[in-house]
Amino acid sequence: PYSLFEQTRRLIEHHGGMIESEEFGADVTIISVFPLNVLDVFEQALTELSSGQVQLVILD
Repeated sequence: PYSLFEQTRRLIEHHGGMIESEEFGADVTIISVFPLNVLDVFEQALTELSSGQVQLVILD
């Protein structure tokens, strides 16, 4: 949700992620790159931040 956009950006940066793009439509989509060793920790933190409302999709 838009209400979590800034918090999500900070969470990405805190976990060593780099934002590649942001798309704004009915939902917000943030494309970012992470070191593989932090994905699990980031996913857990994102789930906690959003109370399960935000979904992490891993692209190859």
